[in-house]
Amino acid sequence: LMLLVHASKGLTYATTLVALVLIVDRLVPEEYHATGFTLHTAFTVTLPQLLGGLVGGPIYDAWAGRGIFLVGAFIALLGTVAFALRFYPRKAPRTGTVTTLILAVTLVVFAFPGVSSGEEVVILHTNDLHGESLARIGTLVSDLRAVHPDLLLVDAGDLFSGTPISNLFKGEAEQIAVLTLGYDALAIGNHDFDFGLDTLQSALDAGIPYLAANVLNEDGHTLAPPFLIQQVGGVRLLIVGLTLPSTPQMSFPRNVQGLTFADPETILKEILQEQAGAYDLCLVLSHLGYGDDLLLAQRVPGISVIIGGHSHTVLSKP
Repeated sequence: LMLLVHASKGLTYATTLVALVLIVDRLVPEEYHATGFTLHTAFTVTLPQLLGGLVGGPIYDAWAGRGIFLVGAFIALLGTVAFALRFYPRKAPRTGTVTTLILAVTLVVFAFPGVSSGEEVVILHTNDLHGESLARIGTLVSDLRAVHPDLLLVDAGDLFSGTPISNLFKGEAEQIAVLTLGYDALAIGNHDFDFGLDTLQSALDAGIPYLAANVLNEDGHTLAPPFLIQQVGGVRLLIVGLTLPSTPQMSFPRNVQGLTFADPETILKEILQEQAGAYDLCLVLSHLGYGDDLLLAQRVPGISVIIGGHSHTVLSKP
C-alpha cells in the first residue's frame, strides 16, 4: 500500500514537471530561440526519435505525431519508479514509530532551587504536532499519568495544520484530542492561525487552554489569557504563553486582521514584575524558535523553564 502511495506521488510530480516545462517553453516567443530549436521541438521530435531508436521502429511509428505523450509517459514512469524506490520503507517501521513518539513528547522531571527537596515538578510537553500522532500520544499520556498523576501537560504551539484530517476539518480533531487528553496549557503558534480567527476563537470557546500574552486584539486585550498560575506537586507554577512576533508575515493577512503581536521580552518582564510573590516558578511556553528562546533566557531574569517550539529543534538535554 505504501509503495502505491509513493508511486502515485512520483507520477504526480513527474507529470507536473513535464507540463510546466512545456508551458514555460510555449510562453517564450519564437524569436528568443536563437537556433530555432525549442523545448517543444525536443519533446515532439528529437527525443521521440531517440526513444524510437532505443525501443524499436514499430513503437515509434505507432506514436508518430504523439511524441509529447510518449516522452511525458516515459519521464512519468521514471519518476514514479525512482520516487517509490527512494521512499519505500525496506524495514519494519516500528523503530520510526517509537522515534516519532520520543521526538513528539518529552517528559521532564525538574529539581529547582528554592523548592523543597520533597517537591517534584513533572512536565510532559509537546510542540509542532501539526495534527499528527495525537492518538498515540494519548496512549503515552495515559501511561505516564498512571506513574505521575500530578504531571503537567503542555504544548508549545502549532497544533493545527499539516495533515489532510487537520486541513479538512479545520482543526476539530485536534481540539477534541486536546480536551480529551486534558492539556493544561498551550501556546499559540503561527500555524494555529491557518484556519482563520473564527476557528481559533471557536477553540478558545470550546475550552482549549491557549495562552497568548503578546497577541492583542484591537481593543488592547489579549486574544487568549496571557498566563495562568497552577499548583503542580505543591509548587505554584506561573505559565506564560508567547507567540512569534513575525506571525503576520507568515500568515494570510485576513487570518490575523486586527491583531497586534507585541514584543515578547517586554511583555514577559511586565508579567513577572506584576505577579511577583504569587508564584514559585515560571514556565514559558514559547513559540518563538530556539534562537529567540536562548536570547529570552539571557535577557529576562526569573525564568525557570522554557518549553519551546516553531524551529523544530531537537534538544538531547533540557
